[in-house]
Amino acid sequence: ASNYTLGVKETLALPREVIDERFGVRGDHGVDIEIIGCTGEVPGGGFVYTNRETVAVGLVLSLPALAKGDIRPEDRIRRLKAHPAIAPLVEGGEVKEYSAHVIPEAGFDMMPELVGDGILVTGDAAAMCLAAGIWLEGVNLAIGSGAAAGRAAAKAIAAGDTTSGGLAGYRARLESSFVMQDHRRLRDAPHLVMGELSQRHLPEIACGVAEQMFTVTNPRPKPRLNRIVRQEVRRSGARFRDLARDGWRAMRTFG
Repeated sequence: ASNYTLGVKETLALPREVIDERFGVRGDHGVDIEIIGCTGEVPGGGFVYTNRETVAVGLVLSLPALAKGDIRPEDRIRRLKAHPAIAPLVEGGEVKEYSAHVIPEAGFDMMPELVGDGILVTGDAAAMCLAAGIWLEGVNLAIGSGAAAGRAAAKAIAAGDTTSGGLAGYRARLESSFVMQDHRRLRDAPHLVMGELSQRHLPEIACGVAEQMFTVTNPRPKPRLNRIVRQEVRRSGARFRDLARDGWRAMRTFG
């Protein structure tokens, strides 16, 4: 269960002209707001995105942390909708749909055996979700793995061998496609995104640095940026060695 998150979403109905005005869009253009961390004691993140006549608001939350704290996910959505940056965007929206589903978010490191006698595992069942912070993908990976499975199965059936050996071409097809290449390269990303540094310290540091940079302190002269950063790191309780370690891991993962 430690590798799973719970995705919860509300779909709110609003007139199209209201959505266009609030989000500053026209025609078929839309807005997607992604949030990392800032979900209290439960690791996770959130999102707000527009459709034609609805706005989706949701959270992706650590399932073990929800269970441990006996926390209701719908309560967390209410808190998100009440946030000063979100409330004006969704005010007056009528809930048309509420959905929740479990997401296998650890990616490559939690994939099961993908091939067996007479069986191929694809999509969600194979943990092929990319919960990588910058990239939050799943449907494209399910399609890619499904296509590879279909071709491997057709070849095995034509050869009259649907054992794990006869179906081994599935794994080879995955390895040569974006599905496994992206998962291998980004295998550390879910752990980085759900770690304490990304969830708690980095948002606090970023907000503190921005606030200090744009606060007028005259008659005192403006402080140097490196001094502000050091001060906010100490204030957050993060350790510089942890920042350096995860910064290096992030560069190797995303760079």
